[in-house]
Amino acid sequence: MAQTVQRVWRVMRKQDTGGSIMVTGRASSGCRTSHVFGWRDMFDIAVKWRQASEPNDPVWWVDLLNQETFTEGFGSQTPMILGQCHVVRYYPYWKKAFPLMKDLMKDQCTPSPAQLEQIKEAKTPHDLYAIRSHDFYVATPCHSQAVPGRIMEGTRLTVQKKTRYGYTCSIRTPGTPARWKQFDQEMAHAWEKLCEEAVRANPDPRAMYELSATLAYYWYNFMPLSRGSAACGLLSLHAVLLAMDLQIDRPIPAGLQVDWEAIFLPTPRDFIAMLDDWVGSSLHHIDSSPLNSLPNVSETFSTLRSILEILNYEKSL
Repeated sequence: MAQTVQRVWRVMRKQDTGGSIMVTGRASSGCRTSHVFGWRDMFDIAVKWRQASEPNDPVWWVDLLNQETFTEGFGSQTPMILGQCHVVRYYPYWKKAFPLMKDLMKDQCTPSPAQLEQIKEAKTPHDLYAIRSHDFYVATPCHSQAVPGRIMEGTRLTVQKKTRYGYTCSIRTPGTPARWKQFDQEMAHAWEKLCEEAVRANPDPRAMYELSATLAYYWYNFMPLSRGSAACGLLSLHAVLLAMDLQIDRPIPAGLQVDWEAIFLPTPRDFIAMLDDWVGSSLHHIDSSPLNSLPNVSETFSTLRSILEILNYEKSL
């Protein structure tokens, strides 16, 4: 990803193309004819490698599923609580999800004064369910930069009653055509701003970091894949920074799941502030970028066979 993005920006600088470089579309998931290289072309690279890394995982662009599924709003679902089971990987985020649900219920569920008091006192999923008396969800807000003032539907925080074993509490991201159109516009806007900064004579490292994080923020709230959006989003953040010879020195902090942090925050600015403790404080310029010494990945591993071989390569000791 970093090599491709770096080449795109290099050509844009040399040719003064006004922010555009054409690709054939043969390897594109969105447009199969000649078009301007865009945000989706970059993410197609991550998606291809994520698909190959575990062929049993259904990693697909949601808008490429059958039309009926897409129109109905296919949504990825990730549980924090499954009845009596606390999902080890995701339950730690219930501590953030529960108070957020209570706040959103006040705005989105039109509660009576008595119900407002019940929401305030609620301590368990059962308490929230008792207020609504049926399965329900609230949607996290995601504020637009492409259309100032527009608030998009982020992720749905759901509570569903299980007949015998308590409640299922999960996040669900609907992939409806209308929502897809909004986030496609948002991603295109974030990518455009990122490219504008990258092709300047002297790009500002802090600006590049913030614009890269903004692109990742909208990707995480978009969740456009049936599976694998989290991994592809983190890859994009590293790749775009590396394309500018910027490297994150510290490993990701224990317990931090960047995609969950993004969907619980309403604006890119909040997301950047959260990332500052990790990325912002450990970002530095690389004098000798590894991109200059490594072979071209897309040419070296140009077939599915070669990709699977390198993913399964084990260096003998």
